[in-house]
Amino acid sequence: ESAIARLRLARMGAAQRSAPDESAEARRARTPEAIAFLMPGADSKAAAAWERAYLILDALKAATLSDGAALAVIAIPAPFQLSKEKWAEWVAWLGVDPQLIDRTMPQTMVTGWCHRSATPCLDLLPAITDGGGERLYIPHDLHWTAEGHALAGAAIARFLAGVGS
Repeated sequence: ESAIARLRLARMGAAQRSAPDESAEARRARTPEAIAFLMPGADSKAAAAWERAYLILDALKAATLSDGAALAVIAIPAPFQLSKEKWAEWVAWLGVDPQLIDRTMPQTMVTGWCHRSATPCLDLLPAITDGGGERLYIPHDLHWTAEGHALAGAAIARFLAGVGS
């Protein structure tokens, strides 16, 4: 199931907007699973999923080290994460309560694991945003253009050169 398909399903599931008197807990319970990873808080639907992700990252790091190699992680942003405006458009399209989700949650969670596990990590969100943002992505797609690949490649090369020194 592709990311686009999951997002479309999430949008269908979130089409009903919350009532003004609906509690945050009720709105949180209605948030589609496909975007739960964007929900902050230990009590969120995402907490268990992030714990599973951390276990996978821990196992990947252990396997990498046991093979005599080192692990480095690169966080790649989605186009809707690039600006508050793009984020607002995407959240409105999904019909999700914007108070319940955080556009930088994936970077926060991944870089947090990297810090705790002493794993080198590159968050490409700043480089992509500063390097051209939306034009680095194929329109209406989650993939980079040739220019986006070149910018990311250069940022990754600099990062890896620094990790090796």
